[in-house]
Amino acid sequence: MSPEGGVELVQNETYTLDQPGPVPDRQDVPHPHQAILDPTARFILVPDLGADLVRVYQADASTLELTAIAPLEVTPGAGPRHGAFKTAYNKTYFYLATELANTIIGYEVLYNQNKTLSFSELFTIPTHGDDRELVETAAAAETLVTVSEQCITS
Repeated sequence: MSPEGGVELVQNETYTLDQPGPVPDRQDVPHPHQAILDPTARFILVPDLGADLVRVYQADASTLELTAIAPLEVTPGAGPRHGAFKTAYNKTYFYLATELANTIIGYEVLYNQNKTLSFSELFTIPTHGDDRELVETAAAAETLVTVSEQCITS
């Protein structure tokens, strides 16, 4: 055990690719960009721009060990970079920003009986709005979800 406030390596993951993705100059190797803890604190998601995957792990709070489960696959060449969870109306949602395709993909998160996650895609929208011409270097890099207040007027 490390001293209070110290950091200790518990587990190490090394990612590989069988072959480059559809955008070989950006998808020649794995590019994990973030590790996201889900709202139940039982799963960690890692968007990997190079692999066009969001890697999903079960997290054991007592041992801090991670167990890989089926990843969330995105459209080849999309380049998932960052994600964020939102809970509302007794449901959990996951929003994923893709850097290479410049989209936001919305999913409903399903917590399965066998202690795994699955995702039901709800929508894919462009990050900069419909029919907007972008410079080649414009790319999504962050996802933030805000709490919105519902306003009722009569």
